[in-house]
Amino acid sequence: MKTKAMSLERATKEHVKRVLGKRIRHFTDPEIEGLLHIFIEAGEMAVLAHVGSPVETAESMEYSRNLLRTARTQQAATTPTGSPDRILPQEWQKADQIGRDNAHWLLRMPGVIGMGPAYKIKNGNVSGDVCLAIYVAEKLPNYLLKNRLSIPSLLYGQNIGPIRTDVVALGSFSEMSSVMIGDSIGPNNLRKRGTIGALATDLSSNQPVAITAMHVTGLKRDYPEDYVNSPSIQFSAPSQEYHDHELLGYLITGRSRHTDSGVDASSISIENNRQSDFYHPRIGKINGWRPISSSDLYLPVQMFGDTSKYQTGKIIVPTTSLTHIGLESVILVDILTNDGDSGAALVDNDGFVLGILSGRINATDLYFDTMGIRDLAVFCTIGYVLQELYCDII
Repeated sequence: MKTKAMSLERATKEHVKRVLGKRIRHFTDPEIEGLLHIFIEAGEMAVLAHVGSPVETAESMEYSRNLLRTARTQQAATTPTGSPDRILPQEWQKADQIGRDNAHWLLRMPGVIGMGPAYKIKNGNVSGDVCLAIYVAEKLPNYLLKNRLSIPSLLYGQNIGPIRTDVVALGSFSEMSSVMIGDSIGPNNLRKRGTIGALATDLSSNQPVAITAMHVTGLKRDYPEDYVNSPSIQFSAPSQEYHDHELLGYLITGRSRHTDSGVDASSISIENNRQSDFYHPRIGKINGWRPISSSDLYLPVQMFGDTSKYQTGKIIVPTTSLTHIGLESVILVDILTNDGDSGAALVDNDGFVLGILSGRINATDLYFDTMGIRDLAVFCTIGYVLQELYCDII
């Protein structure tokens, strides 16, 4: 029996080494022993998840929750600047690619506003089956679809497929009208205000910047490319609607959803030696950013907007594109927002920024109605934002 146990331990240790691969040279023998212990413990918890008592399954769920937190922290720590804004498992990647392969004709169909990988909704509930969700302005009754090209139930990509489709109704999109995160911000030449969503570093100048939504600036083209001969745009924080407003800085880079940039974001310099505070009294310390993933479905999240102040909610659609309104990579969230919150950061409970608020969209599908959701906040994924602004949250 002892020999069999030793043999099993050796086999387990060899398996851990295979998982580490070339990374094994970075670990000492005691560290490998520690990883072996983690491997065995995780296996025990997986078994209990399937066959355990009520108390044992509760322990397994708590272990899984802590493991997920560890994985998200590791993901953030190992995600360099310029990495993909979302990391998807293979089946979600397949659905995403098939959507891209068919976008040239799907997005021309009347009423189609976007698409993205998702879990298929069956009888008002989310199933475990991955599909390509096709988002439409409204669902039409069958008698109105007789003379129209309909969305097929199966789609094929270039050399891949098939994937099932799911038509989901979203209504009209509206922008929120418009130092620490959550502070009020606004341009000096307009009575508009929004929210500072993130404090970052401009990688061209290595100087600190504040990030907010581009539409808060009042501009509808990319900056500075489309405004070469225009004067610099000053920003105040708080915005000029507050009596104690003071100069924050100048618009450095802006990317508008009305161009082909696919995002709604801008960066503003931080002048006059104003200090950047990466701690927020309600949200806590900002630890950086991480890509979105399919495991973030129903993830609890938080936000602090200039109008709505501190709010909590959950992710309903982790990743999709709303090409019809000019946004290529967004997260749809059930969370309260109001005018003036634009640019606010979506933050998970571990302090990682996930997105920047752009606006709201009506949630008209029956699936959302059964959940008591009337509209959804639209956040541009932070990885896409940072890539377009050439910034990083360090």
